[in-house]
Amino acid sequence: MADKLKPVVAVNLPEELVAKMEEVKKDRAEDRDKSIDELVQQFCRHYVKVREMARWELANMDELNRSYVKDPNDWDDADAWDTEFKQTEEGKK
Repeated sequence: MADKLKPVVAVNLPEELVAKMEEVKKDRAEDRDKSIDELVQQFCRHYVKVREMARWELANMDELNRSYVKDPNDWDDADAWDTEFKQTEEGKK
């Protein structure tokens, strides 16, 4: 038995929310075959990831601010996008 069972916690969702989820999941091909349980787990994992990133940002705020003061345009790629846009527009003509 390679897959060990993980402990789970039951989550109570309003019936109308589950019904709406069943309806709207039909709109995305990658969601159609997923169960509500799988979707809820996916949403929860995403929430945890976002919150962990926010914690990291808060914990590293001083370093991030120093980096910004040192080079405010550290991640400014507007020139690259401008060049790409011009090339794309020229290709359409």
